[in-house]
Amino acid sequence: MKAIMRTSLERGALEMREVPIPEYGEHDVLIKVRAMGICGTDAQIYAGEYDTNIPIIVGHEFSGEVVAIGSQVENFEIGDRVSSEINLQSCRWCVDCRQGNYHLCKNRRPPGILINGTFAEYVALPDFILHKVPDNITYEEGALMEPTAVVTHALLERAPITPEDFVVIEGPGTLGLLAIQLARYCGARKILVSGRDIDRSLRLYLSRELGADHVINIDKEDIRECIDDLTEGRGADYVLDCVGSQLAITNGIDLLKKHGKLCSLGMPGEQVIGIPWKKAIYKDMNLIFSYSSSAYSWNVVRSLLERGVVQTRSLITHREEFGNFKNAFESLSMDNSVKTVLFHKNS
Repeated sequence: MKAIMRTSLERGALEMREVPIPEYGEHDVLIKVRAMGICGTDAQIYAGEYDTNIPIIVGHEFSGEVVAIGSQVENFEIGDRVSSEINLQSCRWCVDCRQGNYHLCKNRRPPGILINGTFAEYVALPDFILHKVPDNITYEEGALMEPTAVVTHALLERAPITPEDFVVIEGPGTLGLLAIQLARYCGARKILVSGRDIDRSLRLYLSRELGADHVINIDKEDIRECIDDLTEGRGADYVLDCVGSQLAITNGIDLLKKHGKLCSLGMPGEQVIGIPWKKAIYKDMNLIFSYSSSAYSWNVVRSLLERGVVQTRSLITHREEFGNFKNAFESLSMDNSVKTVLFHKNS
């Protein structure tokens, strides 16, 4: 089969390679991959800014069709449409796993980083991390179940939004645009999305289309002044950081009201992020971090997508055939891009 492999840690070191179809065990499922989403982590890998094992098949967002099952698999059949958590090799016995937090297991090996990922024609995965793709969405939409689960884990489990909250979402990328929909579902009173000049032509427009009440370009407008006007000087009840930068964290703390809640979802690079600690203490604020996704969040995501509470279709701005993957990666920095999806021809 063909697979996209990282062959060195240099920028652009991705190659199409011919590799064996993976073997599968008695508790595993063999899946024909139909669609693959390019994540921010994949973009960092392509840019040479993220270390992985090499050589390795990259990618972790995908959906596909079950084509073979192990002898002990009971909950899936050939022909099922599935996507998957990325908690491979979780032990299932430690304290974190027993609480359903497989993503925190010390034995966990994320695909595309430490072990082979999903940018291939076939992938073999254990049945316990698989989830069925709802019948009413396409394979390409189903490839975004993983980032949807990441946002669901943050907003429903780690740092729940309270009805009537004034919510600020920093960063109108894939996570931010999904968060708008979840925040509305959770009962947010008003939602403000902040972005930058690069977001102006598409992402801020999509923010309004998906339910944001206000959008701010912080390169052109004073966000603090805007929040003060909209909240009569009290500040935001809730800030969701989908950027992971120093500016986002500093602004987030500054914008919060006393007893406000900041949830940090954005993944920074290797740099150390500073926090205005004294201001945070004086505000008696809650600072909560959210990482990856839990098994519970995946169960919720299937229901949300099935009922149309959250939709991923409008986030897919670019589609590229699997063989044109380099074009797809080069397009990621464009200001008219949100989510790029790879697909197999004739899928």
